[in-house]
Amino acid sequence: MGSMYEGIHSMPTYQHKHEPFTYLIGWTSQNIWYYGVRYASGCSPKDLWAKYFTSSVYVSEARKKFGEPDLIQIRKTFETAEEAIKWEINVLRKMRLHERSDFLNKSCAGSIYYDEEVKAKISNSAMGNKRTKGYTNEYRKTRGLKLIPGKPKGAKHSEKARKERSEMLKGKPVHINLKRPIGINHSKNTKEKLREKALSRETFLCETCSKTISGKMNWKRHIESSKHLSQLQCI
Repeated sequence: MGSMYEGIHSMPTYQHKHEPFTYLIGWTSQNIWYYGVRYASGCSPKDLWAKYFTSSVYVSEARKKFGEPDLIQIRKTFETAEEAIKWEINVLRKMRLHERSDFLNKSCAGSIYYDEEVKAKISNSAMGNKRTKGYTNEYRKTRGLKLIPGKPKGAKHSEKARKERSEMLKGKPVHINLKRPIGINHSKNTKEKLREKALSRETFLCETCSKTISGKMNWKRHIESSKHLSQLQCI
């Protein structure tokens, strides 16, 4: 009689290996196609149209309009995600699928794969930098990036530039939006009505802040203000 543990090492495993792949789906009656790549951790060709339905919004729209694709193919499998992504980019660019009306692909850039070394370099280079630093032309020069034309947002003009602009605009018609008067000139009758209305407002006394508040709206704003609430916490 054999041992109960005999043959245990020959038991099948249900853990499939990480197997990135490229694929092609299509609606043959509509002559509509999509070429893509799948490289998520633990992915397998068995995922396609079982639990993975692409991340393309255009494919999602096509499914709603035409139903499920009648052609679903695994085109190639790979050992690593990097190999799969490079292959997809090569196919998209070589066949110019993003320019074809029969393909739903709208970009030939493909996905971006960062290995651990590249991720570490990006993290270290970003440490201590302000987010706005990358937008300045000084920073762009150090990285060989394209410079932004014109003045940065919020930059002040020099005195010379202001005088030159003033001279240039002399004699030209003023824009209609600039002709509007600042403020409203009420009549004496209207001013008196507004004064009477203000005097008739109900007043409230805040014992916590020792303030007198005029009007229900102002009172509501006061009791909800952070200053008033902070006074309550101190009591």
